[in-house]
Amino acid sequence: MKRLLILSLIGLFGLSCFFVGNSEAFEIVEGSRDAEDYNYGHSQGIWHMAHVKTSAPYYTVEWYIRESGSTEFVYQRTSYGGDNDPKVDAYFWPYWLSGSIKGSRFTIKAVAYPMVENPPGTIMDTHTHILTVFNPKFDSRNYDDGTYVYGELTRQYFDGVQISVDYIGHASLWTKGKQTTVYSNIAHELSGVGKKDENHPADDFNNPVPRKLSVTTEPYSRYRTLGFDARLNPKGGLLFKCTSDAYIRVVAGGRNDFKVPSQAIFGAGELPYGESPE
Repeated sequence: MKRLLILSLIGLFGLSCFFVGNSEAFEIVEGSRDAEDYNYGHSQGIWHMAHVKTSAPYYTVEWYIRESGSTEFVYQRTSYGGDNDPKVDAYFWPYWLSGSIKGSRFTIKAVAYPMVENPPGTIMDTHTHILTVFNPKFDSRNYDDGTYVYGELTRQYFDGVQISVDYIGHASLWTKGKQTTVYSNIAHELSGVGKKDENHPADDFNNPVPRKLSVTTEPYSRYRTLGFDARLNPKGGLLFKCTSDAYIRVVAGGRNDFKVPSQAIFGAGELPYGESPE
């Protein structure tokens, strides 16, 4: 009888250890990483896929989003598992996330609860990742001689060291028997710091003359970044409010009328894009 009691206690203790061990081992083992996305003109923004994977089937995964400048997470939806549909992968597709030329931050948080006797239990795990959405400024034009030009300011952003603008210039000629010359110009001015201008021919050899285009040559294409060292606050972020004005111009056949401008205002104490206040 005594031996039976001891064996019963050992069995009960072992079973308790099994359940506690499983609960304590429950965790998110995979999750979406920080990412960037670009909204090319959709008035309602873009959509994004978030994902987590748990070490054991989950009961629920709750999804939250914190937007740029906010300290509060807002509940969005719940992914359900359960006994009848055991799952370890959960997905969330937030729609219509609006960006900006500077980059808008969205911190997406998943809170996963394990399968326990009285769900949702107190043992849970969380995962967060940051999505930064940019709204590029862009335009294009077709000329009567068959020349097509495109200009884009992709990002106008503070990365923690510089305030920069990324740009793309492109041109091509589609009419046989025609020729034209093409180059791009970029200007970036930061209030209180200065102005930078760059005239770019089409190649990477610093050729001082514009590139000649015809249907037999490769299209003109240029991608570059032009930035200024930022004045930083020792406590973090920018020291002063400043305004960034930039434009790209693609000059084809001497026509100087195509221009894509953009302005971005950065506040004192503003953090680098992709970072959120704690």
